[in-house]
Amino acid sequence: MHLRFGKPKNKGYLPLVKVKGADWNHSNPAGPYLGGELAVEKSKCQIFSDTSFADCKDTARSTGGYCVYVEGCPISMESKRQGTVSRSTAIAELYGLDKATREAKYMSALLKEFDYDVKFVDVIGDNSTAIGLATSAKHSQATKHVRVAERATHEAIQEGCIRLYWCPSAFNVADIFTKNLPRETHTRLTRVLLGLGGEEEQRREEEE
Repeated sequence: MHLRFGKPKNKGYLPLVKVKGADWNHSNPAGPYLGGELAVEKSKCQIFSDTSFADCKDTARSTGGYCVYVEGCPISMESKRQGTVSRSTAIAELYGLDKATREAKYMSALLKEFDYDVKFVDVIGDNSTAIGLATSAKHSQATKHVRVAERATHEAIQEGCIRLYWCPSAFNVADIFTKNLPRETHTRLTRVLLGLGGEEEQRREEEE
């Protein structure tokens, strides 16, 4: 396994985690983004987020989706057309992360109502540019129109409510909620989503 850590620009941010290699083939769908070897406490609650850019032919709007795991079990998921038109994939993914952040805050409050101790929620996405926008305190003219979503996720990170991680698209289970996938890929992600495996199928795809 090869782990690469991005240097955080601001104190208090956890570095992005990028994992390459076959070690991503875990039977536990909520655990692979950390590779199982990092000296970082894993959250009991994880949210995988993904967005399909401008896939609506009539409105050019993107479709966002997420899947919530608690203790490795999927308990909530959503697939919904975004309310605004995004000008790039990164912006569409940023809106998706913002939605996942709001769901993370809700799930954190809900679980605490049941006396279930959740210190933070791990939000996992597959677009490094969107993650970079959310974790950066800097603004530019090009991203001024999305500063609300950007700041909301940024503040959630600062408050310690969420931690933001990157994972390869091939292992992002939220992918099946946002776009039409080849039958083999859909079957594999469905098996991973339900904790039924899918490692052998992934290895064959990588070999091809």
